[in-house]
Amino acid sequence: LEQIHALLGDEPMDIDEYTEIIKAGISELRVGVIPLDVDRVVIGDTERTRFKPVKVMFLAGLNDGIVPASNSSGGIISDLDREFLAGSGFELAPTPRQKMYIQRLYMYHVMTRPSERLVLSYSRMNSMGESLRPSYLVAQIKKIFPGLKEISASERSGADLMPGGRGEARLLPGLLNRYAAGSLSDEEAGFLRTLLVRCRNKEPELCNELIDKAFIKYASNPLSPKAVAMLYGNMLKESTSSLQGFAGCPYSHFLRFGMRLNERETSAIDSRDTGIIYHGIFQRLGEILKEKGMDWGDVDREFLDKLLDHILKQIAAEVGQETLYQDAKTAYQLKRVRRIAGRSASVLCYQASKSDFKPVEYERKFTREISDSNFSADKASAEAGSDGIVSGKLSITGTIDRIDTCDFDDKKFVKIVDYKSGENTFKFAELYYGIRMQLPLYLEEAVRFLSKEGKKEAVPAAFFYFTLKDPLVPFDEKDEASYEEYCENFLKDALRPDGWFTEEAVPALDKRLKETGRSDTIKLRLKKDGTPYSGSTILSEAEMKAMMNFTAKKLDDTGKEILSGKKDISPMEDNCKFCSYREICGFDARIRGYERRKMELGETEAKAKVCGNGEKNGEG
Repeated sequence: LEQIHALLGDEPMDIDEYTEIIKAGISELRVGVIPLDVDRVVIGDTERTRFKPVKVMFLAGLNDGIVPASNSSGGIISDLDREFLAGSGFELAPTPRQKMYIQRLYMYHVMTRPSERLVLSYSRMNSMGESLRPSYLVAQIKKIFPGLKEISASERSGADLMPGGRGEARLLPGLLNRYAAGSLSDEEAGFLRTLLVRCRNKEPELCNELIDKAFIKYASNPLSPKAVAMLYGNMLKESTSSLQGFAGCPYSHFLRFGMRLNERETSAIDSRDTGIIYHGIFQRLGEILKEKGMDWGDVDREFLDKLLDHILKQIAAEVGQETLYQDAKTAYQLKRVRRIAGRSASVLCYQASKSDFKPVEYERKFTREISDSNFSADKASAEAGSDGIVSGKLSITGTIDRIDTCDFDDKKFVKIVDYKSGENTFKFAELYYGIRMQLPLYLEEAVRFLSKEGKKEAVPAAFFYFTLKDPLVPFDEKDEASYEEYCENFLKDALRPDGWFTEEAVPALDKRLKETGRSDTIKLRLKKDGTPYSGSTILSEAEMKAMMNFTAKKLDDTGKEILSGKKDISPMEDNCKFCSYREICGFDARIRGYERRKMELGETEAKAKVCGNGEKNGEG
């Protein structure tokens, strides 16, 4: 109206003309609106949100199984069913493989939207403190842009993060932790002092609490002699596995064998149960062959299969049909156990036919006592000695799966075999640090036992892990007869035992090695001149004895550490991955005092220390 008055003034007009002018003016009016595409933040996910070109994109949660999302659900119908239904004109949901490619397409669209900056982030741990892995996309981006530098949230400058008001308190924990660790720059240290002054003025109690928590430090707190006596008594009874567990993590050993905290038992069959079944199968198989006066090398496959079926029926009757066949999954596990046992037994028979070693004992139990002066529960309340060790006795129990022997002149070579349902490789570094002492101890006990019973001198010759596994045979385009022979040879090679042996025992371990140059019963190859290739797992008899002396000393030292009350939360590296007590111990690598021990010695150096002079190793 003001504009009409300014233009027309006092000029007279009729109502119709005035109405037309008003309509024309209103039609040209434009209401000012703030553009929707300026200074806005859009939050969405990669699949449902359609992003227009933006300046900056923050892509959060790039963790394995989250971005891209895992497609673990198998569905009801198989791939063949899908092909049939799709060919019949039915519209089906995408397959897991198709979903994977669709998600990759979405990720490509999202990551190519920003014009100035793309920020990718992922979490290192979840709310339960468990570690998380980054998505494979992170590694791909680093490969495409090798110059990129990954920045941890704790490394960001405090000046860039400084909020106002109560939010300042959120920065203090991270900065205080880094200050305690000595990793703050001068600029950040000055910023921390400013924050502390502000926080003390506003919330002194909160500030003091944060400072106390930042400088917290874990310190070991051993058990008192009285507590050791109450938990372990006059005789510390341990198995080799439990002592190895102590070397892996003293606190885990304390919870399991001191406090006797065990996982709740379930009716489901797990790897430990299948291991017990395997040991029962091969123990009974060996005993039946021994009763019938048969040699392993003379058993044909048909008779072997009948024996295994009979043994498995016996075990099922003892354990209970309702346990072993409680559901389809358990029934399949038992079927797989039978298949693996059949393949393994067949290969063991083949290996026996090529060797001069003959089994003499199965599942041989032993008890070994190591004394360390007199220790009694009555005296346990007194203070420990000057070395902090409570004196006592260590009783080690174990079961040797199989003992083989071979007569050689005036000696009796001794070989032990330990059946394992998982992959195991003997490493001298693990023996040096006490986390794999089983085989040397078993070999020493077998030699001790046979020396007492026989006229010939029993000498250590070999120790092996025999892995009970079901290897996948690679496809090879051959005719049926040739392919069957190819599979048999592949299995013989894949199921060769892993271990060490003396050079004197090699001809007895494989009678045909000199002719073939490559053994299919042990892991050994010979050069044209008849000498073994470098890297062969061969020890001298003196080295074998030195290794056994070292193991005995290590076992003794480990027992003394247990009796001294040691229960440090100091796991070996990777020991926490499958630990049942990781939710209890409270291990936190961010707190000073907590650390994972590493095996500093390599294999060569560890072998030199373990297999050096026997007398030296016996003294420790």
